[in-house]
Amino acid sequence: MLTESSFLWLDATAWMALSTFAALAISLGVLDGIRTWFRRPKLAFRHDQCGEFSSNVNDAFWLRVPVQNEYSKRSAKNVEIFIEKAAKVTQAGSTSIQGFVPMRLKWCNTESPICELIPAGSFRLLNIGYVELQPQLLFVGERVLVDFPSFTFAGEVATEAHAPLALGVFELTLSITAEDVPRTFIKARVVIRKPNEDQGQPAKIERD
Repeated sequence: MLTESSFLWLDATAWMALSTFAALAISLGVLDGIRTWFRRPKLAFRHDQCGEFSSNVNDAFWLRVPVQNEYSKRSAKNVEIFIEKAAKVTQAGSTSIQGFVPMRLKWCNTESPICELIPAGSFRLLNIGYVELQPQLLFVGERVLVDFPSFTFAGEVATEAHAPLALGVFELTLSITAEDVPRTFIKARVVIRKPNEDQGQPAKIERD
């Protein structure tokens, strides 16, 4: 026979113990979630260091940017960098590159669009693109024009819209994704110029 203090065959003491256990389980779950959130990888696009890691390779200048996993105790896994949009900057504003297809950029060491691992406190180099350091011959009807230099994105997609770009400034919208890391969007500009000793490197990238 149940006592007056019983409910669902449990007395007040049992219910108190069960409530305490449930509260403890919930609090531990919340604490674990908070701990995981604070320990998750934080990826930084270090455009300010592109000059240090970019270099000439076989008559081409490769523009590279370190992507760093900072302020974290966990490795970043399966990191991808997308070019979402690309536009040419002019005096009248910016004009989207006709036919441009969003694509992933390739990592320097593997030539893959996916970086499997960036350990905590470390970085990996991302290829943005390359500048041809030799004059390029362009055939327009019966005329032959010399275009120098030209820039090509180091992406996984090769279409006519991604053909070498001329001198100037190009506005990019990039996104960074990885496991357990929310997608982050970055506005950046690629500046392409004629290579000479006074101007320094023929290309650079800067935050917009």
